[in-house]
Amino acid sequence: MDAPAAAAAAAAGKKPFRAVIVGGGPVGLTLAHTLAQANIDFVVLEARDTVFADEGASIILYPGALRIYAQLGILEAALKLSFPITLLRIVNPDGKLARETENLKLVKELHGAAPQAFHRQALVKMLYDTLDSGSQKNIHTGKKVTDVQSTSEGVTVHCADGTTFDGAIVIGADGVHSKTRGFMRNLALQAAASDPSVKVNPEKPYTASYRCMWGNYPADPNEPSAGENHDCHGPKLSSMVIYGPERSWFFMYEQLDAPTQARRDYTAADMEQYAQQFAEMHVTDTVQFKAVWPRRTNAGMSDLYEGTVAHWHHGRVVLAGDAAFKVTPNIGWGYNSGAHSAVVLTNALHDLLYARDNPTPTTRQLAEAFERYGRERREDLNMVQTLSAFTTRQHAWPATSGGWVYWLVEKLMNLIPSIETFLITKIATKVQRTGRVLDFVRFGEDPCKSATVPWTYPYPTKG
Repeated sequence: MDAPAAAAAAAAGKKPFRAVIVGGGPVGLTLAHTLAQANIDFVVLEARDTVFADEGASIILYPGALRIYAQLGILEAALKLSFPITLLRIVNPDGKLARETENLKLVKELHGAAPQAFHRQALVKMLYDTLDSGSQKNIHTGKKVTDVQSTSEGVTVHCADGTTFDGAIVIGADGVHSKTRGFMRNLALQAAASDPSVKVNPEKPYTASYRCMWGNYPADPNEPSAGENHDCHGPKLSSMVIYGPERSWFFMYEQLDAPTQARRDYTAADMEQYAQQFAEMHVTDTVQFKAVWPRRTNAGMSDLYEGTVAHWHHGRVVLAGDAAFKVTPNIGWGYNSGAHSAVVLTNALHDLLYARDNPTPTTRQLAEAFERYGRERREDLNMVQTLSAFTTRQHAWPATSGGWVYWLVEKLMNLIPSIETFLITKIATKVQRTGRVLDFVRFGEDPCKSATVPWTYPYPTKG
């Protein structure tokens, strides 16, 4: 908040507007950037001792996210860490080539930029390093949130180490197993005790039908070139390897015996056992997974939850990223969706605080802004959910009565290459073109202005 607005709030005996962001991952740090750009005060609370933990695997940025990075002034720094994905090769479990395509290059033609691949840790570090020094001081690690209290005037976030943080709102960007979502639900349950019209989310909003083990390993000059994506598709199991200049990333997918909503944590022993069932699977036409697994630098594993939380906010608490919406990772839309959510939420807050000249909005006014944010994002994400779910099942077609549909689509795409071209140009463009931008930023040039498919949300007019 700018000095005049903060002074006015102080004169009125009210605290300046501050957002408390719970979660210092990619979405939380993207929110730090968008809020800083909007001149909105914030703090980020990360439970771990660092925001640079080397976990996860790769992150793919699509053109819409690159447009956001350009508005934030961090695109050049991001591109130095990444490389474009240009080639896709798919083999059967026995190594026989099913198809090869360069259709990913169509994305650049249609939307002005190629999909860029990043190592997750490198992307997170870039997001932190490119914040100004004042914003970096607002990022606190080792802050495990234990409670969120909310009143008509603001919020107080309590941490396990005894510290508290006051603010006007809480933004839960703390992932698929979001504790903030649980605290929000508790607040809603308390309110519903006296007002039955209050909307309360189910305790477990997501369901997993697949699981995945991922990891990375050093690049080898004898392996496929950087920018190549190699898949193996089959019944119940599939794999994906993205080759980079310094390291490569693997993803091994399996359909679960039955869908589950339970949280399950996997051990190193679990991963060793899991790797054995993929040992003979070809990740390329010449390489089996048993040659990749021993070379891993690190690895992780989780069930792949899917779903959309019914209510993205209650009172002064609002959700973003995987805390609100979860998709499978095959087409890489998880972080991209979270980045666009950060933009839409920031736009709503900026409009409320500045366009309406309201530095201390009421809980009701915030609820209206949050409702707008949730409504817009759910509309955008319907197709993302559909494409992500279908792709996961097409890659590892389910052992169910309906599994033949995914098997048939896979076989037809191998036989008729134009089907994939159609899906990219006619279906996927509906997701790509709706990429959001900060509507109050009136400087900089759109890096994807060469797109042949018009953006639904063009850069704001300068001036």
